[in-house]
Amino acid sequence: MAVVAMGRKRIEIDLAEVERLAACGLNEYEIADGLGIGVTTLERRKGEETEEGEAFREALRRGKARGIGKVANALFDKAVGGNVVAQIFYLKARAGWKETSVTEIRDVDGEWSRDEILERIRRAVAGGGAGAGVEGTADPGD
Repeated sequence: MAVVAMGRKRIEIDLAEVERLAACGLNEYEIADGLGIGVTTLERRKGEETEEGEAFREALRRGKARGIGKVANALFDKAVGGNVVAQIFYLKARAGWKETSVTEIRDVDGEWSRDEILERIRRAVAGGGAGAGVEGTADPGD
């Protein structure tokens, strides 16, 4: 008697379509929907330790890289073209630029006690601003 394999027939997945969908910035749930398969099928294929599994993972990686490259190129073109917002974002994301805020509390005359200094720091951190003695300004209560 012949042995009949149980289970569903293997779904063929178009790897070019996987790559195209990934290049559009879709997440894996959206890619699965676009392919007409369930997320579990996508995850199973992605996790296979076979040549097909590796090809599937590679299609996802290539597509994602293509999409990121396309957006990065567009951002770079905007930045070089004079778009200030794009320039700031690019420099923060790619060149390590950052905005910092320094709050300095000074006791110019040396008259504050340790507790007064700590209270002024607490108020400054909580958003007390100049009224907390920031940048050497006097507290309105002084």
